[in-house]
Amino acid sequence: MTYLTKLAAAKPAALTCPHCGARTISTSGKETFCNFCELYVNIGTAGAELLFTDIHAGTKAGDWDGSAKKIEQLLKTNTELELLYFSALFYKYFSGIKYNDRNYNLKGFMEANAENIGQSLELTSLSKKCFYKVSRLAGTSIKANAITDPNIFFIKFMSEIKLGRTVDAMRTLSALKFNFSQSPITRYARMVYGVETNSKEAEALLSDSIARGEMNASYYLAKYLAKHNRIDEAYALLQKLNRIVEIPMARELMVLVSSTRNASEV
Repeated sequence: MTYLTKLAAAKPAALTCPHCGARTISTSGKETFCNFCELYVNIGTAGAELLFTDIHAGTKAGDWDGSAKKIEQLLKTNTELELLYFSALFYKYFSGIKYNDRNYNLKGFMEANAENIGQSLELTSLSKKCFYKVSRLAGTSIKANAITDPNIFFIKFMSEIKLGRTVDAMRTLSALKFNFSQSPITRYARMVYGVETNSKEAEALLSDSIARGEMNASYYLAKYLAKHNRIDEAYALLQKLNRIVEIPMARELMVLVSSTRNASEV
């Protein structure tokens, strides 16, 4: 498969996302989209005090519960758009980890499974709450000011995508294209929207992003393949991708694809 060949030939370099502090892989070593928050990263982006750095360290060590407590404390004193957005992503991925942490070989009523599912639902609720806040606050900011930062539009768009509000996402994407038509952020958002809505231009947009060496595009390609029941191809791509780079949403998708694949073999 051509896309697997391209992925195998990639020579990634590690960057630190100046927005959320996540370790991110770039094939050019100069620019990419963060493997965690998906915000645009380039070597010219100034770093700042990264409140989320400790969160990433905790999750890398497997301390998801401790990281969740740190986020809870951060959100009590900080309601910045980016922090709300990062928190929403964290809660979403942690929810998936809790939900998939089930053992049906346990005896009795399997209370541990029920507890994990309950916590997963609570985390999903927290995630949606943060995404809704981002969408609302970003919308208010856009209406009140002449926005010069495409990231404001982008995190609003991504929050709406994560919430499944594709009509709202389409409107935000239209505003992004109108104000920042030549931005790589707009190009990336178009790819995301194309895959999430199964639009006719999805394949062309994916091909363009993959040709540019965008690592996250391989995740979206796997998602596109899975949506079209090309499960074995999606599985092979995710296997290769997950060996090269840590993309939380790719690992989450791998669980779903593996489950579907195993069910079809029964």
